[in-house]
Amino acid sequence: MANVYLVNRLEALRRSQNADGGWAYTPGNQNSWLEPTVYAALALHGSPESDKAWELVRRWQRPNGSWQLAANVPQSNWTSSLAALLAAVKGHQSAAADQWLAQTVRSGCWAWKDESAPAAEPTAWAMLAMAKMKTSDKLVQVARTFLLAETLTPESCGPTLLAMQGSPAAEELKTVGAKWVAETDSRLNRARLTLGLRVHGVDVTEAADTPVATNQAIVALEALGARDGRFAILKAEAAA
Repeated sequence: MANVYLVNRLEALRRSQNADGGWAYTPGNQNSWLEPTVYAALALHGSPESDKAWELVRRWQRPNGSWQLAANVPQSNWTSSLAALLAAVKGHQSAAADQWLAQTVRSGCWAWKDESAPAAEPTAWAMLAMAKMKTSDKLVQVARTFLLAETLTPESCGPTLLAMQGSPAAEELKTVGAKWVAETDSRLNRARLTLGLRVHGVDVTEAADTPVATNQAIVALEALGARDGRFAILKAEAAA
């Protein structure tokens, strides 16, 4: 029996893909952005739509190894870690991306953007990208220490669960995450918490009649973390 929850989200993503292969944050907007494009490419991994998105993301990589935010926005920020993660999932090892991640780490952690304070969420995504790229194990270990020292929140718990695969601390994180995923009113937090829990083998209730969100990043994250979604590609030991 088809997973209606998942099918509805995948169909919505296919309908809203832009001609350049990317996704905007809102359907109908032709300006593709890196964040929703990476999430959608992961959710649709193995499909022609995902391959087309990956070709766009490849074109957006900058000479320093980071990725620009959009076609007309040459700056980069924490979302370059998402692109590096997608590259690893697609089996494309980028030495430039690895170098960029190593150069932008500060005291074992990463920030949302240059000159901003280090934060748990960008650190967690960078850690996952490096784990999938199978590089810089020492940096990942230092970053784990930073995450364990940070105050956990519903916003950071999902990405932290993804980053802490293989750590003894994951058991406690799963307990907290399961509590928050049942309590949160935020679709984004729930999607990220669900994704983190699924990667650790924790089932999460999903209602088939839940409306598809208007934010494409949320739609893609919900599809990726759905019961029959492609979340397994984010397991640290998973093959591309």
